[in-house]
Amino acid sequence: MEAVQPQGLLITNGQFNCHRVGRSVQIVIEKTCRGNVRFVNCGFWGPVEHNALLRGEGYTSFSDCYFSNDYDSPEASVVVENGKVQIQNCTFDARSKSRKPGNAFNEPDQRYQPTCIRLAPGVKHAIVRGNNGYYGVDVRNEIGSLAIIEDNEPRLGPKAESEKAHAQ
Repeated sequence: MEAVQPQGLLITNGQFNCHRVGRSVQIVIEKTCRGNVRFVNCGFWGPVEHNALLRGEGYTSFSDCYFSNDYDSPEASVVVENGKVQIQNCTFDARSKSRKPGNAFNEPDQRYQPTCIRLAPGVKHAIVRGNNGYYGVDVRNEIGSLAIIEDNEPRLGPKAESEKAHAQ
């Protein structure tokens, strides 16, 4: 998204899917976008580098959304580089290594779940609350007290590769 009016854009019940084509990101809010963009009850899934990449100076929110990545990406599902963001009541799923293409696999197994959210330097403010995930929710907070992070399911199970590298 390159531009939107200040009052913004509301996307409800959207389904976003891509298969490692082009930028391999389902939602990109460009630096030139200064308006308000809200995603409510949307699904983001498929093999991607990121589900969302937020670079704009405006406001972006995700409420009651589903994020999943079928690719072992070393990056976070949602990367926020600028602006203000709210991520609330969302689910971050994990890819089953036992699932066959075209078939659901709901049995317990060892899964890959990338880092859920990265708040990069340059983000003006973030509210991340009430989210859950297959292994819980992890947030790489690089903006310190500019982020309100609370009431998320704690991350359990294997750490994402990006978190292992970041911790070293």
